Parts: sequence; C-alpha cells; structure tokens
Amino acid sequence: MTVLGEMIWNDGLERGMEQGLEEKSRQIVLNMLKRNMRDEDICAIAECEQDFVDKIRKEI
Repeated sequence: MTVLGEMIWNDGLERGMEQGLEEKSRQIVLNMLKRNMRDEDICAIAECEQDFVDKIRKEI
C-alpha cells in the first residue's frame, strides 16, 4: 500500500472508531434517560456534556 493509501485507510479507520464510540455513548445516554436518571448522573457516568444529553432527549 502506498503512503497516501495508508493515510486514507488510517483516516477512515479513525473516523469509524469515533462514530462507533459516539453511537455507544448515545445508546448509554438514551438508556439512562429512559430510566429517568438525573442529567448530572448521566453526564458523570457516560462522560459526556449536558448538550449531548439534551440532544439525545430531543430524539425521544
């Protein structure tokens, strides 16, 4: 594989991993919201910002 091809491959792999982590965090936050957990507990456990919790809340 060429250097450019390797760079493109690594970039795609990195993006995929980031998307996977975000989706997992979204699912965790969603599950906690469904259980009526407090926002501050959700943020602490899921290691996310309040804005992320608010965004997920709007989806349900």
